[in-house]
Amino acid sequence: MVDEAALQFGIWCHKGSPAFAGREEQSHEAATIAAGAYHRRLHLLDMLARETGGAFLAGGRVTIADCVAMATLQFADGLYGVPIPDGCDALSECYAMFAKRTSATPALYPEALYAVARGLPEICPAPLK
Repeated sequence: MVDEAALQFGIWCHKGSPAFAGREEQSHEAATIAAGAYHRRLHLLDMLARETGGAFLAGGRVTIADCVAMATLQFADGLYGVPIPDGCDALSECYAMFAKRTSATPALYPEALYAVARGLPEICPAPLK
């Protein structure tokens, strides 16, 4: 499920972000569909995280799912300005717990990349539920 969220986020970026304009075909429609799918996957992950009741997605210990989720969520927010959706409290808590790890230091990107990547939710917002 985390891999599906990462895939949908990638499509959202590639089809909707100015960072990819001129590098590949852009499609507002495809980006919007992917944005909605990304948000739905995160809400589903949130539901599953609530069911486990642990500090991480699958319970009390870190799994590969947490690593992929952390990388995806950190990249989405850090470079593109796409936060974890409202209402995903369990997912936000898992993210916050994982972010405390020294291995989860956020990447720094070149300013020129920030300039064209930031603001994806404003350029191509996820459709409302």
